[in-house]
Amino acid sequence: MDRKKMRMSITFVLALVPGLGHYYLGFNQLGLKFMIASFACISLIPTFPMVFPFALATIWFYQLFDAMQKASWLNKNLDLQESPVWTNPNTMFEEMEHNGTGSSLCIGIGIVGAGLLVAMVTLFPHLREWILEPKNGSMLVAAGLIVYGATIIVRHLLDKKGRPS
Repeated sequence: MDRKKMRMSITFVLALVPGLGHYYLGFNQLGLKFMIASFACISLIPTFPMVFPFALATIWFYQLFDAMQKASWLNKNLDLQESPVWTNPNTMFEEMEHNGTGSSLCIGIGIVGAGLLVAMVTLFPHLREWILEPKNGSMLVAAGLIVYGATIIVRHLLDKKGRPS
């Protein structure tokens, strides 16, 4: 088995545990983020059993495919890494780590929102029953999607304004 196939298979096996595949590839901060997000979802499943299993599955699949994509990208550049012209192999990792800065903000906002929701449910027990009613829960998810979509549109319009034509 050549090095490229071995890297892909080891990455796949390690990525079955959220974050380990990223650690293997050298994306330590990203791997830690996936581990923390997965642990948070697991610990919040009893609070909202209709939301957090879905969030956990989403995080798990995303990190699995992301780790495989990064391993594939690294394999494509394996020859470049081993050439004598290649001076700083860490710049490749830094470039890929910093591409997701906007998603880090969204993840942070989501974590703060989930924490506030858990605090509200703890302080006001009747709020949990209200949220778990199918109509009300659907409306909260719809409102969240609308707000998230609106922020994406506003960012796109602001980026378009700032660019020279």
